[in-house]
Amino acid sequence: VSALFAFGRATDAVKPARQIASAGQGGLGLPSASLYAPRNGTLAAAYRGHVARTLNVTNALGADATDADFAAAADAVFDFEARLAAATKPPAELRDPFGLLHPTALSALQNA
Repeated sequence: VSALFAFGRATDAVKPARQIASAGQGGLGLPSASLYAPRNGTLAAAYRGHVARTLNVTNALGADATDADFAAAADAVFDFEARLAAATKPPAELRDPFGLLHPTALSALQNA
């Protein structure tokens, strides 16, 4: 899973001979934002179970954590990812390089 944001370099859509810095949305735990919508669906329940097991085997909540603690944390992760999913661009929009082009001067970023 990518972080909240993805940073790197990309080919400039306007001047293909030029490389530019790029920043964009990161990834989600589920493959599509639409899969977060049925919060009580089978896939959502399976994903929350996966997150709870991952938290458990990595001891992320500490040695005294209970199954209820892992389930509550998994619900919080799912809800957070669902809010991120609602704000992400759909894959079709991400394939349009000109739709993603928002040139910004370095000085403007430094003053933001």
